[in-house]
Amino acid sequence: MTSQTITAAASGTFKLGDLTVNRIGFGAMRLPQHGEAFADDAVPRDRDQAIRVLRRAAELGVNHIDTAA
Repeated sequence: MTSQTITAAASGTFKLGDLTVNRIGFGAMRLPQHGEAFADDAVPRDRDQAIRVLRRAAELGVNHIDTAA
């Protein structure tokens, strides 16, 4: 059995203004898990892990990160 990594590009693309983005995005609103996620001063429980997650998403081709509440 072989291991295959599927990237965000496999999901197809769409236009967001003048940018072409992959259909698979990343909803980052829940990364801050310490305290109230919707608070202005919300921070991740583990900052290094949150950074690793975001970097891995980018490595996999995610080029739309939604930070809206």
